[in-house]
Amino acid sequence: MKTKFRIIAAAVVLLICTGCSASVLTQKEGRELEFTVVSRSELPQEVEAVLDEKLGTSFQTACQYGDSLYLLCGYPPQSAGDYSIKVNRLAAAEDAIYFQVELVGPDGSETQENDNGKNSSTPWIAVKTEYLDLPVIFEP
Repeated sequence: MKTKFRIIAAAVVLLICTGCSASVLTQKEGRELEFTVVSRSELPQEVEAVLDEKLGTSFQTACQYGDSLYLLCGYPPQSAGDYSIKVNRLAAAEDAIYFQVELVGPDGSETQENDNGKNSSTPWIAVKTEYLDLPVIFEP
């Protein structure tokens, strides 16, 4: 009788632990959101004003406009041109929207000469996705 009880208790503990870890993974990973990278000319004036205010600094911000959510990220001026920003992740979970980008520099095959800032760049990105009533977490 004791052995049967121990087997049942072990099975219950295993089910509880497995259920908890699976829900934590699902909540963190969430579902991938569809998005569009938009140019400055495609931004609503209100969102463009936010971009203008923050451009030239390191920033991450979210703006709702209508039924869309605009995620804006930027970096301070870079000494060379050809910098871009890559979206690594945009996902919605039960608790938040997770957004992760990466600054991608020149590939290194070009020689970077000192041009007194003529070839500098101020990288930024604007991403448009569906509006969800969730906080946005900008991941490193």
